Amino acid sequence: MSYFSNFFQNKKSNVNKKSNIMTKILSVVAAIALWMYVIGEVNPEIIQEIKNVEVKLVNMEKLTQTGLVLMGQDYYSVDIKVRGRRSDIINTTSENINAIADMRGFGQGQNSIPVAVNLPSNLELEDINPLQIKVTIDEVVNRAKPVEIEFEGEAADGYIHTTPIVSLPEISVSGPETFVESVDRIVTRVNLNNSKVDISQSLPFSIVDADNNEVLGVTTEETYIDVSVPILRIKNVPINVKTSGTPAEGYELVSIIHIPSKVDIMGATEVIEPVDSVTASDVSLEGLTETQDINLNVNLPEGAQLAEINQPRIKVFIEKIIEKELIYDVNDLQIEGLREDLEIEFLENNTIKFVVKDIESSINRLSEEDISVMLDLNGIEEGEHSVRVTWQSDKEFKTVDIESGYVNINLTKE
Repeated sequence: MSYFSNFFQNKKSNVNKKSNIMTKILSVVAAIALWMYVIGEVNPEIIQEIKNVEVKLVNMEKLTQTGLVLMGQDYYSVDIKVRGRRSDIINTTSENINAIADMRGFGQGQNSIPVAVNLPSNLELEDINPLQIKVTIDEVVNRAKPVEIEFEGEAADGYIHTTPIVSLPEISVSGPETFVESVDRIVTRVNLNNSKVDISQSLPFSIVDADNNEVLGVTTEETYIDVSVPILRIKNVPINVKTSGTPAEGYELVSIIHIPSKVDIMGATEVIEPVDSVTASDVSLEGLTETQDINLNVNLPEGAQLAEINQPRIKVFIEKIIEKELIYDVNDLQIEGLREDLEIEFLENNTIKFVVKDIESSINRLSEEDISVMLDLNGIEEGEHSVRVTWQSDKEFKTVDIESGYVNINLTKE
């Protein structure tokens, strides 16, 4: 009995399990069938967002006709929401939608252009984001900008490049006014490359602002600039200067300084190579009363020129001759040659006056200590004498005159 009871119970359990599985399978099939019915037959209405729909700019020729141009980006897009049957929306992409912004009637400056969207007839527009696109419109202008030559490298040793000759000193730059106004100059670069001969090249160029950054968004009708760079032999030679005449009476020429003492001359190799020095035209000092800078007219061989920008010159130092009095008394005298058995007595308190003449700078520095006053008694015997005062100095003067140059003395034995 127990065996048969267990057998029938297990068989009944298996039947129940199979029944549950079949129920689940039938539920899934019914759900799929219902979904397919709704999708295929009912086709519900839905709202779908379509991103990145390109906005086409129309009537751009109207801008061009009025001398205007669009600046900045050239691609604009919006996101839209559309309503329609699912079957219609599911096959719609951004390429199927026509979004436009009409540029007609807008002017210079920043503008907000409304966006219009054209949809297939079976779809409805729910929203546009953004409703407008922001564009910047500028006036198209032409401006002439200067051409500047920049050099790379150096000419060969002993040679120098001079002012380049360009086919176009200025080039007209065209584009939006904002961009054109930021252009500072047009730059082309010449490589000197140790050259000993003239350079002639057609070179490309860059359009740059004041900070040397390239300016984009502008155009020119030119592609190349023809540049010629003369390369000349350069040589450093002494400059000889001759003077004539004398300063005014009471004045003296103190010194002459050459500024510079040598000059760079340049020209064709065959002209410069034989030159060892150059001579300036004579400089007249006649009647000068003060220090002066005098420009020199340098006599150069034909075909040679000075390389320096500054003209050579000389500085002529002229000083006035003045005089100064120096007063000494007998106590300032240095006694020389006095016999050992004699004593000196000054019969009066004489003063000795010196009048020294020289150029002003020397006289202004002169003091009594610069001149030693002496009394030479060599060979003078006992008794009263009038002895001439002598002097010496480490400095030189134009003239030294002594007034009251004698001293009365009495020599006695000790």
